Amino acid sequence: MHGRLATDDSLRQAAIIVTSCCSLCNVLSTMESTNHLFFECQYAVSLWNWIGYMFNIRMNHDNMDDILSTASRMFVCAQVKYLCWAAIISGFWTIWWNRNKVRFEDEWVSIPQAIKFLTQLTSESGNLSNNNMSNSVVDLSTLRYFGVKARPRKAPRIDNVCWYPPLNGWIQINSDGCSLGNLGMAGSGGILCDSHSRLVGCLSISLDIKTSIFAEFHVALCALEITLDQGWDKIWLECDSLLVVMAFEGKFNVLWKLQNRWSNCVVRLLKVNFRFSHIFHEGNQYADILSKRCAAQQGFFWWATTPDFLPVAVGRDLLGLPYFRFK
Repeated sequence: MHGRLATDDSLRQAAIIVTSCCSLCNVLSTMESTNHLFFECQYAVSLWNWIGYMFNIRMNHDNMDDILSTASRMFVCAQVKYLCWAAIISGFWTIWWNRNKVRFEDEWVSIPQAIKFLTQLTSESGNLSNNNMSNSVVDLSTLRYFGVKARPRKAPRIDNVCWYPPLNGWIQINSDGCSLGNLGMAGSGGILCDSHSRLVGCLSISLDIKTSIFAEFHVALCALEITLDQGWDKIWLECDSLLVVMAFEGKFNVLWKLQNRWSNCVVRLLKVNFRFSHIFHEGNQYADILSKRCAAQQGFFWWATTPDFLPVAVGRDLLGLPYFRFK
């Protein structure tokens, strides 16, 4: 393609005068050109229509861009889409191979023979794919026709994620931060509970335009400072940010804007009983709702009782009902 194939029109442009006739459709009045050979010739049109029929798509074969864009717009699984690309590329090669068989070996290849050859090429290429099918009968029948080994998607692993209250006499902080874009309008939220799952308080803070990482660290600091100021000496921080956990383990450097506050907070935490742990996002619903609420609003909010927009999440956790995490 791109004018590199030795079709009759390309030879004429190179000052090689030849008598031109399409070798596949045998129309004497038609000069062989790249555009005619691959997109206008009835032989090529038959192959493109067959590919469209096999993959249940409407093939627009006016030019190469139209053919490639048709395949790109397919709403099918990755394995079948890969197979369609293989069929299209094999279609170009089949047309050129058959043209040369007629031109140089005087051997005519019929449409059924060409389809058989194209199917074989597509099958060989399709079996090299590592993509998965969508576990549907249509995809399976297409793959079986081309002799391609089906690669069904694995069933997801479902884990139960539960929120648990802290040990007796401890105060547990669940924190979360978010941003509507990165950078974007950010918010952070935290909730404090005692060992009887009673709400001690919850906070929600608007941070203007920040990153989600900043929001995660900021709310953890704010919640810890509040608990320390209240004089509690048994504090447990639980968040869904691995970076915050790694920072407490000394494996991640805190953002420079928060380093002074972080250092002061760590020094104060050395004087009390302090623990930290990670929880999956699904089990941190309280804090997630609070952070998203304040990302769209301005200000600092503190509630000493359960807010009106949290009863469902609070009730679910009080009953010990699990959330589900799909892997």
